[in-house]
Amino acid sequence: MENKITGGQINAWLLAATVGPILSVVGRNGWLTVLPAAIVCGILCFCALSCRKNDLPRWLCVLELSWLMVFLAVIAKDSATCWANSDGFPVIPIVLLLLSAFAAKHGACRSGRIGATLVWFVVPVLGVVFLAGIADAEPQWIRPDIELPDATLIGVLLTPCLFLFLGEDKCKSARWITVWIGLIAIAGSLLLDAVIGPEDATKAPNGFYELSKSLNLFGVAERFEALIACVLTISWFAFFTLILSTAYQLTKKILPMLAKWSVWIVVVISGVLMCILPARNEWTAVLTLIFWGFIPALTQVLGRAKNIEKK
Repeated sequence: MENKITGGQINAWLLAATVGPILSVVGRNGWLTVLPAAIVCGILCFCALSCRKNDLPRWLCVLELSWLMVFLAVIAKDSATCWANSDGFPVIPIVLLLLSAFAAKHGACRSGRIGATLVWFVVPVLGVVFLAGIADAEPQWIRPDIELPDATLIGVLLTPCLFLFLGEDKCKSARWITVWIGLIAIAGSLLLDAVIGPEDATKAPNGFYELSKSLNLFGVAERFEALIACVLTISWFAFFTLILSTAYQLTKKILPMLAKWSVWIVVVISGVLMCILPARNEWTAVLTLIFWGFIPALTQVLGRAKNIEKK
């Protein structure tokens, strides 16, 4: 039963797991930064998932598992940016990681079904807030600057590549959702610039949460940030379950006897690294692009070419 998850559940899980993190961090980047990042990451994901016909070498599994733990440690604190007093001890990220570990401890099937269910709550709520924000948009505020993309954004845009490690039957179903993930990132960067301004969007820990503070939904000028904070946190939970499900499968390929403990080991190591490593920066973005994008795509494309040549 572990590998039985439908294509529709895969797409729903990916959408629930990426929309919240994207809207949380995309304000740090201008649309001219997000656009090429979305195109490059989309091409890498599509190539890797389309060419998935080869067994993954052990060295690649070890490499991906190692970077997965580092990446999770570096970006975990972003899940708490929509809550007050999130700069102290990372209570919310640790709790989210533990809850995600419970959901992912048996692999992708159970956590995938949970994520596919959450999408019906996450996407409608965030979609309504997104549409409401368009009414307050000021197009002249959209920044024309090009910057280095945020590390968390690069990781989320490359999330479909993780399905390379969740099983061959899951890969091709995740190809086209990369287009929607890229469009959400581009639209989110445009909206946050146009509503709260490029300076506030850049400085805000969570731009979409800041946007929700000034919204007027259906003529009711109430504060909706508590609801938005909950929904964004739920989306981060789905994102963490996807990452930890990947860790489970990678450990199963490397050391099968440790598979049932793998998510807990990853959570402990990532939690320790979270308190040691510096905040996300340019090197995290570059290494994520290499480890989650170029290396998986290159290994799959070269493997596919060799198989064609042999035939």
